[in-house]
Amino acid sequence: MRRGNCWLAAGAYLGLVGAARADAPPPSPGSSPPGLVRGAVYADPKAATEARVSDLLARLTQPEKMSLLALTQVDGLTTPPIPRLGIPALRTADAPQGVRDGQSTFFPMGIVMASTWDTALIRRVGAALGQEAKAKNRQVVYGPDVNIHRTPQGGRNFESFSEDPFLSARMGVAYIEGEQAEGVAACVKHYVCNNQENARDSINVQVDERALREVYTPAFDAAVREAHSWSLMPSLDRVNGQWNAENTHLLGEILRTDWAYDGLVIGDWGAVHETVPAIAAGTDMEMPHPDHFSAATLTDALTKKQITQAQIDGMDRNVLRLMVRTGMLDGHAPVGAALNTPAHQHLARRVAQEGITLLKNAGDLLPLGRGKIKTIAVVGPNAAVNSLGGRWSADVKPFYSVSVLDGIKKAAPNVAVTYAEGCPRTAPAAGTAIADAAALAGKADVAVVVVGLDNNIEGESLDPPNLSLPGDQDKLIQAVSAANKNTVVVLVNGTHVLMSPWLDHVPGVLESWYAGQDAGSAVADILFGDVNPSGRLTDTLAARREDYGDWGNYHLYPGVNGTVTYAEGIYVGYRHFDKAKIAPLFPFGFGLSYTSFAFSGLHVSPVIRRGGTCGVRVVVQNTGKRAGAEVVQLYVRDLAPKVDRPVRELKGFARVMLLPGAKKAVTFSLDERTLSYYNVAMHRWKANAGRYAVEIGASSRDIRATGVLKLE
Repeated sequence: MRRGNCWLAAGAYLGLVGAARADAPPPSPGSSPPGLVRGAVYADPKAATEARVSDLLARLTQPEKMSLLALTQVDGLTTPPIPRLGIPALRTADAPQGVRDGQSTFFPMGIVMASTWDTALIRRVGAALGQEAKAKNRQVVYGPDVNIHRTPQGGRNFESFSEDPFLSARMGVAYIEGEQAEGVAACVKHYVCNNQENARDSINVQVDERALREVYTPAFDAAVREAHSWSLMPSLDRVNGQWNAENTHLLGEILRTDWAYDGLVIGDWGAVHETVPAIAAGTDMEMPHPDHFSAATLTDALTKKQITQAQIDGMDRNVLRLMVRTGMLDGHAPVGAALNTPAHQHLARRVAQEGITLLKNAGDLLPLGRGKIKTIAVVGPNAAVNSLGGRWSADVKPFYSVSVLDGIKKAAPNVAVTYAEGCPRTAPAAGTAIADAAALAGKADVAVVVVGLDNNIEGESLDPPNLSLPGDQDKLIQAVSAANKNTVVVLVNGTHVLMSPWLDHVPGVLESWYAGQDAGSAVADILFGDVNPSGRLTDTLAARREDYGDWGNYHLYPGVNGTVTYAEGIYVGYRHFDKAKIAPLFPFGFGLSYTSFAFSGLHVSPVIRRGGTCGVRVVVQNTGKRAGAEVVQLYVRDLAPKVDRPVRELKGFARVMLLPGAKKAVTFSLDERTLSYYNVAMHRWKANAGRYAVEIGASSRDIRATGVLKLE
């Protein structure tokens, strides 16, 4: 969604510092509606949803119907109220990691949420965001973003979950279920193939149907058919020649027909280009103002018989259905509104603790012992300031923000902590700044170098130009690691960064991504062992840019003459690395712990019949000396494929917390769809009879046990 500096908070703001609660939301913009029509079916919370929608639709005048089909008002995110019927303004808001309206709790970004591999935790995040939206009197929150990380240079990858469709789907479902349980509509986005920010509002994505169905739409499918997302946002790009908000295949055939979607479709900021195609495809609402869905434009199209009254009424039905679902017509303020409570603050920190991923720990340098070290040098352009995310959509204003430097100081009050920036984030270092930082590090017992990106390098409409750390950050790491053998690098970033210039010279690496308002505290928790790291990568990290599947020519990325070609098909992320037999730097699903785990006793039901299920059971044990969490990952592969299939595909996972020596049985259930590919000629999912391997591992390249099942 396009924003920049045009965001204005509409309505009253709860101007509270620290923790705050709201028993009722602030008033809607403009005059408050006088009340619902007494005795009307639409005003009866006990009446059936469709009966309420039909009753209210019949009461609307034509101008009122048309007024509901565009977000306007002062911020481009609000519909006008209809006072005579007691219909309040429908108010929407960004963003997936916090309600972007004044100050809110700033949760870790989507990539950190997914790195927890903890669906129960992310369901709690969704619920907290719903509570904060209610405190802001917002009924729709634009999120989650479930787009796939096709390219490592995707400037908005930080906001979505993963390169993998299954993991993205599980996280998206948990998030949506949590939020909508609070009576706030999730708006799953950006549908679909919004996988780069370079030319995002004009690029034409050429993608084949199988890749579309197997890689790019499964998370949206689960959001719609499993989590029942009450709204959905088409993206700004084109897919196979049609704008996504006007795309008959994506909206009319897949979303509205195949998935039987009855929710509200809100075109992204400026995504609607023409009135008639957008309505014909299935878009209900335009933002940020009615360029194409104005009363005059709609009336003209009706007069010329380019659209029908039934289409207008159908669009309004989708708007009114969302109003009913969110309780807007129930005649009372929503309950459970909460803003930046201690519980939300704790939750944001918990997500960061679980999502931050330990990539390297040579010689067991970590965790740091408070009683063993006297001095820590903290160095780097991302050390003293908490970079919260990429630009625009990530511009949530937290009540507080903790940098890594401040987190370390607070976590180790009896350790002397020194600091030097060393170099700017994007510009060359001045004079002897790097040498001075290295000298400072050389005097300390441990050096922590905090480097990475920020909202000047990635974000909406901004892909980073390459994967190298900008400025002189690589040189800074090299100099510090040469001066201090006990150097830990902390990465703060949304897109991938290349580590080859320095990885072999540092014993410790933490990938923190953009870990929210309490990122610095969570990093310190892990550095000092107060938390055992359990984050696992949701993307494959390569040693070289040319190892990724979108590399090869400009047609693959960023596109040529306005078109980008997804020639790699279904081979995105680890699927590409497996097929091409390229060793990743760090594989999908990888992450280290301060303890160790073992898998045993794998049992796979030998046969699965059409329409049936297959049980899988494996025992995981903590074989180390610390309590910790392992993520048990289940992959499936066709042992004798009759069509081109990936080497393996993630089809299950479970995060298991265990005390030292403890063991637990983990179970999975597989069905025919688990084994299927999308058969384009048949227009359906199909699983061929035969033998399939069921692989249990700690990453896509660390398979610990394998069983076999037969589909009959």
